[in-house]
Amino acid sequence: MNSVMGLINLYEDESLIPKLTENRPLAAVSFAGRYRLIDFALSNLVNAGAQNVGILFRDKARALMDHLRSGKEWDLARKRDGLFVLPQTKGESDWMDDAPALACHIDYLKKSRQEYVIMSGTSMVFTMDYTPFIEAHKASGADVTMLYRQEDDDFDFTRATVMAVKDNGEVTDLAVNPAHRFSNSVALGVYIMRREFLIDLVRDVLAHGGRNILKDGLVRYLNEYKVYGYRYDGYVARIDTTLKYYQHNMDMVKEENWSALFGQAQKVLTKIKDEAPVKYKEQAKVRRSIVANGCIINGEVENSVLFRGVKVEAGAVVRNCVLMQRCVVKAGAVLENVICDKYGTITEGRYLKGETNYPLLVEKGVVI
Repeated sequence: MNSVMGLINLYEDESLIPKLTENRPLAAVSFAGRYRLIDFALSNLVNAGAQNVGILFRDKARALMDHLRSGKEWDLARKRDGLFVLPQTKGESDWMDDAPALACHIDYLKKSRQEYVIMSGTSMVFTMDYTPFIEAHKASGADVTMLYRQEDDDFDFTRATVMAVKDNGEVTDLAVNPAHRFSNSVALGVYIMRREFLIDLVRDVLAHGGRNILKDGLVRYLNEYKVYGYRYDGYVARIDTTLKYYQHNMDMVKEENWSALFGQAQKVLTKIKDEAPVKYKEQAKVRRSIVANGCIINGEVENSVLFRGVKVEAGAVVRNCVLMQRCVVKAGAVLENVICDKYGTITEGRYLKGETNYPLLVEKGVVI
């Protein structure tokens, strides 16, 4: 699909996941033992053949830059096309919206060779073959085709972008967090359009005093554009709050969810780290857990997700927890329903307990 380029938009709402995004963008938050959230959006694009991918940065770039480096792991370290970092170039007042940021990089869009752009965020975690999505957009003649999922009535529609979609795929109504929900179709934040249309859309939004491509462009002028929807029925982890981050990591412990996300033909690519296999010592007891390479386990781990390089010492108990890279649980400590950010240390004999609907969060590098 050399006719398609990718654009990953990091202008996402991080307000309800503040402690995990204080020093990193949402895209750089770790997920499922060894991945970052951006890995899923990036892998979907390159699996569809995109060889030109731009990352529209907002701020807090260091962690993500360290993860992406040259883009080699995604086969984007190329002499032609490849991975392009599109940094914020205006003042602080422009940080909150994507249209002014994209306007700063119109030249990049103009010079790109591909006819179509797939634009996505990173808060929706799923794996999908974009090929039929691309073909459906071309066949429909739409200006924009949006990916959506049909949700059940018990789904949390808070902050969702809701769409009314006719049988032929035409979108007749579109609203962000509507006061009265008119449909169960929820947008996944993935759009495909012609590259030239995106350039015109950005200019139109700014010319009319707007700043957000979705709210001030597609929603406001829906009647002027030909917008279609493309339904996706696979597994989606929607990560927009700390609780959902915790719950979706816990979902990965269940085999059916893991298979739904990672058992597809499309591979999820991430930064390669050369680590030793997990070392299980004499007192290790591990049940229903994800334990990444580089971990050293000598305590009890149950129903938990342990990222690379975590150490659980003798007599320690870790239950229903998410422990990010290089966390250390000292001897005799007990953790239950806890998220521990990178490099956290729980000292000997400590007892930390959160609730399943309100997990306790230990911030990055904190020693308790």
